[in-house]
Amino acid sequence: MDRPQKLAKLFLTLFIILIMGMISVSAAVYAEYTPSQSLYFKRPPPPFTSDTMFGTKLGQFKIWSDDGNIYTPVVTVTPDAYSTAIKMTGPYSWTPPNNYKTATNIAFNVIFLAYRQGSDPATGHLSQPWSDSRVAVAGDIANVQGTSDQPFLVDIYLMNTNIISGIHGIATLGRYGAGFLLNAAYTFNAPFNPSFGLATADNPNTFMYSYMNKTEPRTTGNNTGAYVTVESPSGNNTGYGTTPIVDPGGMSGGEPGQGDNGGIIYGDEPEPDPVINTLFSLADNEVSITLSDYTGSQVRKINSATLGVTVLYGLGTEMINVDITFTDNSPASLTGFHLLHETPGPTIPYNLFWGNTMFPITKGSAIPLNNLIEGIHTNDIYMGQIDETAVNQAASGIYTSTVTVTITNRD
Repeated sequence: MDRPQKLAKLFLTLFIILIMGMISVSAAVYAEYTPSQSLYFKRPPPPFTSDTMFGTKLGQFKIWSDDGNIYTPVVTVTPDAYSTAIKMTGPYSWTPPNNYKTATNIAFNVIFLAYRQGSDPATGHLSQPWSDSRVAVAGDIANVQGTSDQPFLVDIYLMNTNIISGIHGIATLGRYGAGFLLNAAYTFNAPFNPSFGLATADNPNTFMYSYMNKTEPRTTGNNTGAYVTVESPSGNNTGYGTTPIVDPGGMSGGEPGQGDNGGIIYGDEPEPDPVINTLFSLADNEVSITLSDYTGSQVRKINSATLGVTVLYGLGTEMINVDITFTDNSPASLTGFHLLHETPGPTIPYNLFWGNTMFPITKGSAIPLNNLIEGIHTNDIYMGQIDETAVNQAASGIYTSTVTVTITNRD
């Protein structure tokens, strides 16, 4: 009687182990999307190399998982990103550089270029939406790798051609890049503000059409998947059509007020104007002194002032003019700088000097510093020539003065 019971328990244990071995738990998948800040058409847009290619990079997203595995990533896009729906208006010539005419039906396509960070984009996978919102950006069945250090990248382009020829091939559809007019604006015929969702399969070797039911991943059965939360400037978005592809302020051309129906300029992005910043600091925020060391003709260094000048987008020739003004916390009725007693009472006048002992600072009057170039500019601050009689007649105790330095850019 005992033997059959032991066999039953043994068989049950093996069955549980077998089932557990068949269970696959997919690792968490993460994604970030960064839209291009400004859109300008290029001929060609990197990494495409043929001058027949014409387009712009709309943005890029990064995908990675806890264990580095990503199964059949799919981007779902809204209808305005379908290749047959994107038409633009602008000058075009079949015989450049002459005979430019306004073309009102120039076709463009949204194209995805997927590759792992650090690899050659030429070995990546090109794809695009046709009449279907589902785009398997790495292939209909794809097991790709992506870690936080080396994520799987998907670059999104608006191009004048399709994906057939690869990034080093020539344009095979649409209008060749040579026919577009440099520095001209090309406007969208209809609002162009596509958005996407990102989904992945739960298990390897999963066919895109098996786990994606149109725009929704299947959650039951043998082939399942889920939408990935995409971190982007618009927030953390999960699901179909939740993450905007185009930066709201990214359009470089078109008439003011057109919004999504704006346009894109063919040419180089203008260099931003130089931005000059200043930062003022003191070597010491508090200084303790003995009054007898600063009376009569005695003048001593008490601090150093540093004015840092930084230039963004500069050419190396930028200069700035600033005013430096010193004030203190003594009553407005008093002229000059004054040390205040810890209790209300008589004050002790004192003098400050800028840069050297021969340049007295007048309270409230600006000290001009002109033609400052990028870098660090340092000046010493001195104190002294305190009336010795005033010190001797002053009440005993602690005297303080709070000096405020104001920097004003004159340019």
